[in-house]
Amino acid sequence: MPRDKEKQKEYLRLYNMKNKDKKKEYHRLYNKANKDKIKERKRLYGIANKDKIKEYHIANKDKIKEKQDAYRQTPQGKKNVTMRSWRSRGINNVDDELYNKYINTHCCDVCSKEFKNSLDRHLDHNHDTGDFRQILCRACNTHDSWKKKKIEA
Repeated sequence: MPRDKEKQKEYLRLYNMKNKDKKKEYHRLYNKANKDKIKERKRLYGIANKDKIKEYHIANKDKIKEKQDAYRQTPQGKKNVTMRSWRSRGINNVDDELYNKYINTHCCDVCSKEFKNSLDRHLDHNHDTGDFRQILCRACNTHDSWKKKKIEA
C-alpha cells in the first residue's frame, strides 16, 4: 500500500538521521573506490554546463574568494599553496615527505644557523634537473658559498 508523500518524507528524514554515520562511511568508501568515474562525471558536467558555472562564479565572486582565503589559512591550505608554489618553480618529486621535512627543519643544512621565521627557510634545488638538494637559510641560498663548504667537507 503506497504511503502518502508527507509520510514518506518523514520516514526518509528519520531514516537519514538514524543512519547518518553509516551513510557517510558508505559515501566515503564509494568515492574512494570510484575516483576516476567521479572525476570524469565532473569533467563532463563542466563541459555541458560551462555557461551556468560561469554565471555562478560571477554572481558569487565574493563568497568564493572568502572561502578560498579561509581555506588558505588552514594548515592543509598552507601546505597545498606551498607545494603548488614549489611545483611551479620546477621542483621535482614534491610530496608530503618533502613538505614535512621542510616544516620540521629549524636550522640551515649548511651553516646550522637557526631560522628566525619561515621567510628565512628556503628550499634549494638544482635549476637544471629540478631535484631537491637541501634546506638553506636566506644567506646561504643567495650566495654560492655553501657549495665551497660542501666541497671542503
